[in-house]
Amino acid sequence: MSRRAAYDAWADRASTEALGEVRALLEPDWNAEAELVAHRDGWQLDCTGPAADLASRLGAELGTGPTFDAPYWMEAPLWQQVCPTVVCGPSGGGLHALDEWVELDQVRRLASALVAVLSDWTPHGE
Repeated sequence: MSRRAAYDAWADRASTEALGEVRALLEPDWNAEAELVAHRDGWQLDCTGPAADLASRLGAELGTGPTFDAPYWMEAPLWQQVCPTVVCGPSGGGLHALDEWVELDQVRRLASALVAVLSDWTPHGE
């Protein structure tokens, strides 16, 4: 199964599960229904090109590897239509919640990796 096909299968399952969770919240006496009327794909790193090269170099510098797919929607797929796009940042928890946090050591490591990689990187490999 290709990476895209695997992602599409996962996205279909995730959408079905999310819709089931919403339906479970509906009270029977509300006479309400929930249905999926719109869906946007999550972001996937390009396999080749400037973004893939930059991600590979950042991953090597950080020791994390270059692969990252976001199984949720964000603006990155829109930008990806017009320019090479990389999504990167430190890890943490509580995404967009009151208690969202990141590990300060990862912030420092990412800043250092960006300086190291971008000091001699060009989008065209020149």
